[in-house]
Amino acid sequence: MTKAGEIVVKYSIIVFPVLMFVATLAVNRFFILTEQPDDGIHYVWLAKLMSNGKFYLDLPEFHEHYTAPFMFMYHDKYTSIFLPGFSLFMAPFAKFGLEYLFNPLLAGINTFLVGIHAEKLKNRTAAFAAMLMFSLSTTHILHGAYYFPHHFGLMLVLISSYLIVNKSSNLLNFFWSGLIVAISLLIRTQNAFYVYAAFIIFILFRDKSLKKAALFTLPFIVFGMILAGYNWFFTGNPFIFTQDVVFNTLDLKEFCHRPGLGKGCTIVSPVNAPNPLTGTTIPFLAHISFLRLNNFVHRITFHQIVLIFIFPAIISRPYKYFLYYFTPLCALAFYFWFFIEGNYAGPRYLIESGAMMLIVAGCGFVEFLEYLRNKNNKLSEWSAVFLKAVLMGSAVFFTFFILPHFFYRNFGSDNPEKIKKLIENNHIENSILLLPEHGDFHFESILKFHKNPPFDENGNLVIYSKGKMDENLLKYYTKNDFKSVWKIEIESEEYYQQRIFRAKELDFIEDDGISYVNFGKKITPTDGQPTLAYILDNSYNKIAEDFLGHYLSKDFKFDEVGLFMIFGDLKDDSYYGFEHSLKDGGFYDLKLTMIPTKCTSNFYIEINGIKSAGYIHENTEGDGQPHRIYFNAEMNKGRNKFKIVPESKGCLILSDMILKKR
Repeated sequence: MTKAGEIVVKYSIIVFPVLMFVATLAVNRFFILTEQPDDGIHYVWLAKLMSNGKFYLDLPEFHEHYTAPFMFMYHDKYTSIFLPGFSLFMAPFAKFGLEYLFNPLLAGINTFLVGIHAEKLKNRTAAFAAMLMFSLSTTHILHGAYYFPHHFGLMLVLISSYLIVNKSSNLLNFFWSGLIVAISLLIRTQNAFYVYAAFIIFILFRDKSLKKAALFTLPFIVFGMILAGYNWFFTGNPFIFTQDVVFNTLDLKEFCHRPGLGKGCTIVSPVNAPNPLTGTTIPFLAHISFLRLNNFVHRITFHQIVLIFIFPAIISRPYKYFLYYFTPLCALAFYFWFFIEGNYAGPRYLIESGAMMLIVAGCGFVEFLEYLRNKNNKLSEWSAVFLKAVLMGSAVFFTFFILPHFFYRNFGSDNPEKIKKLIENNHIENSILLLPEHGDFHFESILKFHKNPPFDENGNLVIYSKGKMDENLLKYYTKNDFKSVWKIEIESEEYYQQRIFRAKELDFIEDDGISYVNFGKKITPTDGQPTLAYILDNSYNKIAEDFLGHYLSKDFKFDEVGLFMIFGDLKDDSYYGFEHSLKDGGFYDLKLTMIPTKCTSNFYIEINGIKSAGYIHENTEGDGQPHRIYFNAEMNKGRNKFKIVPESKGCLILSDMILKKR
């Protein structure tokens, strides 16, 4: 190696991590612009919440205005369905508005960890090769710029494995290793399982020590108990996650977002979803695994050909590199049973272990060069030069001709800044701010604007507009509660999600004793568990059509949207619960509009624990036509709890409800 080459290799252990940090930070600030998709928005929102000393909010009044995708609103609690571990470590950054620094910093740290692993296994040249392969990966760069937890999970794996492989003489390091990687239970629980399996097999295989295995296992038991307690606090069951509660209502299959046969969320995650009748099958899972592995091979480094150097390392020293190739194999085996391929900005489900393959590849590259050098002939000498040239040439070509095409701004990623500019120009502070409602991912999520959730940095309560139900807010609150009410409206949409907004000030309304509920706008139950809750509009809807046939008469139109619910075999929680707040208590006349269909079940309405009305489906001649249920009830001032309780297996379509004070 030339003198210049020796200098480059020598300082690469510092240069590569610094360059990785700078590159990912630049991509974040100039291309990503804001948290995206929903996962990133939630992780940052949770970090902001935790930076203010909370990990959930009490269920707010008018909860429908707070209904963002993947929010948990159950048992009087309001939080994200995403586990809190990653956000807890991001919270100090979020406290000072520096959350965008967190993942670039992790990407730089992981580059360094890849280097010291390879150096310890082989030498500094292997570290150079491994860091080059790791750094020049669209997956590692983009996920260093996004707000996903995968770089954090990778860091835990790399630190933990370093202790086990290189510091095994100290018995206590097995405990510290387990403690570090067990944190994954509170971030991506499934990753903790396969990493534990890989590491415990390695410990038993290499050390044949139950004591070391027990020390490694102990932190998993502790963190497992913490996770069980977290689940119990929110769902009432240590083995049911917040995401289970949400997805069980929004999808037909129970526990659809878990690995296994017969699973798969066909409504929540329709892209590449399994057959809704069968769920996941072995052929389907094999297809998804191929998509996942194919993406891994093509995007985990700058060219898939360098992965071939894994084999010289394994062939020459299979035991030495065992943990480094066995852990990714465990990841592939575990994720085989999961229905989503996870190929967002690269094979994100395999990031936490994929870097270990690159460590092996870097060492294998040097192993092969040494093999050629030991041949001591011209052919071997020229072959070594050729391999080095191919490695560096491919890296240069990738850097200048491939990588730039992966960096672009999504249409609409600057929408939050446009709205913040309207807030600034109109001097909106200590007010209610109503943002446009969307049913799918959007950059201008209310969660994005929360600095001290659910308030922004100007003291504004940032929530969604809900059409006619906005009047409930204008009647309920006064200038004593908020300075004013502003509604952000979409003036025009030029491209996909690239929007022009305008701000409109609304007046508070004197309460006339009339309140309006739209069930489709409420949708997410705050109590109870329908088999499915689904929004219906006035257009054709295949899901409802499959169950109901022509479920609406040609003349009927929903006032805004309706709520379609299916109830399977009845359980204790087979009902639809929601809350509605009123400015004054007293006796109210109520009118509930529903649409009977061929599968409509009898049901009753319970208000604040008192059975108040019921419906018996006897005459099928009116199916598809609106039916109105008139009743009266005594209501509380403030919150009122409603339950729609079916008396048999079937379905319900609810349109709206009007409450009028006597």
